[in-house]
Amino acid sequence: MTELQVVTRIIAAFFIGGVIGWERGNANKKAGLRTHIIVSVGASVAMILGEWYALRSISSDATRIAGQVISGVGFLGAGTIIHEGFSVRGLTTAASIWTTACLGLAAGAGFFSLSFYGMVAVFFTLSIFERIERKIIYRTGTSASVKLICESPSETIESVGKIAYANYFIVHRMSFNEKKNGSYELKFEIFSKTSTLIDENKLNDFIVSVSALRGIRGIDVYEF
Repeated sequence: MTELQVVTRIIAAFFIGGVIGWERGNANKKAGLRTHIIVSVGASVAMILGEWYALRSISSDATRIAGQVISGVGFLGAGTIIHEGFSVRGLTTAASIWTTACLGLAAGAGFFSLSFYGMVAVFFTLSIFERIERKIIYRTGTSASVKLICESPSETIESVGKIAYANYFIVHRMSFNEKKNGSYELKFEIFSKTSTLIDENKLNDFIVSVSALRGIRGIDVYEF
């Protein structure tokens, strides 16, 4: 397998994941642009590595070990999502952990060009595409940071999403932490779907509606 073939396949996976992630980001889904790109690149790395094993007639023991590593790392990624809450950040971290395992397998097998180009694709996605998501996909100019104190995070998250949708807001970077008194602190950002500026009337409607939810003990909103 030539180096050009490796680069072409990773670029193709990057593009495919990017197109699907772009659509999911526009639909305000938690797994957006970066998550889809990283998973697509990781899957491409795993597939290329498997083909490389076959071409070099490497024993099936090595491929079984690789498969077990890829499956096992999924549990580590799941733990990351649970720890960070139901957020894009958690999903992206989980995806990067899984893909890093694939890159490590490639390096361990001696397929250094594959691990290098995969690393470049993942690093570029993590370091650059967050700003692209904010400026292009979410079309953001101003945003508001919201902090809630609530009794039930799962119920509150669902209700907040519905209220944000009704007021043409996009919810981004949502996470929560349990406090010592049994309540939960929920943090997220909101952006306008229709403008680079947040409509003050819609923001006020959003605050009033969220404040009226059952189990809400406090709300703070900061525009920036």
